[in-house]
Amino acid sequence: MPASPQRILVPVESGPASDAAVAHAAALAAALDGELLLLGVVPLPALGPLTLPPEPDGMADHEDPEDRLTLRRLGRTQARLASGVRSRRCLRWAPAGPAIVSAARQEDANLVVVPREPAHSLAHPLREATERHVVQHSSVPVLVVPAPPPSSGE
Repeated sequence: MPASPQRILVPVESGPASDAAVAHAAALAAALDGELLLLGVVPLPALGPLTLPPEPDGMADHEDPEDRLTLRRLGRTQARLASGVRSRRCLRWAPAGPAIVSAARQEDANLVVVPREPAHSLAHPLREATERHVVQHSSVPVLVVPAPPPSSGE
């Protein structure tokens, strides 16, 4: 592994926890002259305990509203990045935890940045399982970025 991360993978979802993780990953990529790999995951049901199902046939022709939503989210995120941050997008169809670990391996990432949902979030239990899977199974270092505290107006 290089002395500093040159390819940083970050899954992109909606919400402040994901935004915070992307911001941290982008700052690292900019400071280290690295590349940011923005990962969109289209969730598929697990076949047992967090295994990867096969990708649907004909992915080039696959039209699914969830795919389009995920691709739009990736595009908006990439457009918001500061100039000078090299980035590219990647889409996977699988349960989130295995998809992140698999993408990190396939894309030769040397750091994975994942968001941590606040404990009061409705998404917390599901995202916590994803975070735990990535931390336990990743072959590269994982940086867990907590969501920003809620603003006083909430």
